[in-house]
Amino acid sequence: MVILIDTREQKPLRFRPDGILTEVKTEKLEVGDYQARYADDQVSPVSFERKSLSDLFGSLAKGYKRFKRELNRAADLKTKLILAIEGTSEDIERGIPQSGIEGISILRKLQTLWLRHNVAHVFFPNRPSMARYIQEFFI
Repeated sequence: MVILIDTREQKPLRFRPDGILTEVKTEKLEVGDYQARYADDQVSPVSFERKSLSDLFGSLAKGYKRFKRELNRAADLKTKLILAIEGTSEDIERGIPQSGIEGISILRKLQTLWLRHNVAHVFFPNRPSMARYIQEFFI
């Protein structure tokens, strides 16, 4: 298996090759930041979109129209998009002072995305745990 990292990913996660993960490659992905390619050259129908807290707040506030286009692109490609969030729900609830939007509003938008657009989200306390989860998910 190969983990694919989108060329636009600004802070790529670090993955540890093992008996199943043989390589990590950077290439342009249609949606999301991380996907997997298997030995039979099939690409996973699931893509992870990594979001730092500030990125999440920006995407779900002022950048929502752009983010919605990505959701539509994923749906057109029949790709399940999962938001991998660098932080806990408590971190989000505390908010980001410069964002101008309350954390509870972001949490509510995440729930709406899940219910209306089938876009799940997973919270991670740190980047290594996120990388492990994504790697294990694709296995």
